[in-house]
Amino acid sequence: ETKTDPVGQYAMLRTARDLSAHLGDYAAAEQTINEMSERFDIDPLAMRSKAIIRAMTAKVSAEQRGKVARAGLALAKEFHKADRYKEALATITAVGRAASRVKDKQLVADARQLAIESRAMAKQHVSVQRAMETLETTPDDPAANMSVGKYLCFAKGDWKRGLAMLTKGDDAKLMGLAAQELDGTDDAKEQVTLADSWWKIGKEKSNQSYSEILPHAGSLYRRALPQLTGLAKAKVEKRLALFASPPKVPVFIYLDDIQEAKSSVGVGRLGKHGHSGIGNVGAATEIRGQRYNHMLSAHPPSRGSSFILYNLDGSFQTLRAKAAILDFCSSTSPLTFVVHGDGKRLWQSRPLRTKGDLQEFSVQIRRVRQLVLEIRCPGKKDGGVGVWAEPSVEKNTNAARQKSGLKMKAETN
Repeated sequence: ETKTDPVGQYAMLRTARDLSAHLGDYAAAEQTINEMSERFDIDPLAMRSKAIIRAMTAKVSAEQRGKVARAGLALAKEFHKADRYKEALATITAVGRAASRVKDKQLVADARQLAIESRAMAKQHVSVQRAMETLETTPDDPAANMSVGKYLCFAKGDWKRGLAMLTKGDDAKLMGLAAQELDGTDDAKEQVTLADSWWKIGKEKSNQSYSEILPHAGSLYRRALPQLTGLAKAKVEKRLALFASPPKVPVFIYLDDIQEAKSSVGVGRLGKHGHSGIGNVGAATEIRGQRYNHMLSAHPPSRGSSFILYNLDGSFQTLRAKAAILDFCSSTSPLTFVVHGDGKRLWQSRPLRTKGDLQEFSVQIRRVRQLVLEIRCPGKKDGGVGVWAEPSVEKNTNAARQKSGLKMKAETN
């Protein structure tokens, strides 16, 4: 509360912020950061990110850690609005770790989905930045206007600025729709026709780069709804009802959290949860310098193979993982990773030999009840330690059905 010593004031606020984060009280840390931003020239988003990441590692209850992690997802979305995707991903990664610790499957799924969106938008933003540079020297460049206009409208939801740029673009259809909307109309039928056009584009483009089209169409439908009757009203109400439906979210379970039905891993034991299974304690697993807390590892025998078998309930749709060789042991014989489902080969890696060698994959396991992960070592000498990093089985379901997936995990355990 001091008014005469700004340096001391800043130091004391900083100390209060750090103590709050250390105790896992992010709400108090955020309040302090807001005080600091009112009095000093700081970057509040960056400061909040550091505080929230620290708070998620504090010794607090699972409930409190989950609460802080959810605040982390909200903060990541603020980074999105500011086009700061690298910082968004750093925050989301920390949220994912915290969610795994508290075993909050929904939070883990939300973090994974937001990370996918962040990467997609970051990639798009790079090309948009080049287009913005073009507009500084050539403000009427059609391609650049279209690129920036689509980004502002479709990805950021800034239709007020983006529509004007779309009218200067090089896509006749989008130019016409943008001009029509800017002209404005009070006629309900014309508003519905415009909304229908945006709706069709939004349904055709389902990735994050076009995520704001359907909500925009919805806003146009709502504007027209009071003047509609009959079939036209019924159609619009049906489409608006979709926004109230619970969205489909991925429910996934890490395989090292499920008890395997059977396994044979060669040398050592089956590695799980950040340990390789080699040695008394188990060496920490690192791939390209990154530690993985969820993994399955095996050291298959020469001229042989290792396998891990899981009994599933047939409701999962996708298996995702990274097949890799650990950093601390290059393979003298190439290792091949194979996924089997109900006796059929579903996926096979290229031969991996060099330490840190990695191949990420996703494979459909729809209706599969017996899942087998195999690592083959065809050579005479032992291969390296093979790792299935972040192996998860996933299904898409409505929130009302999520309990079935959690129940399945409890039964298998």
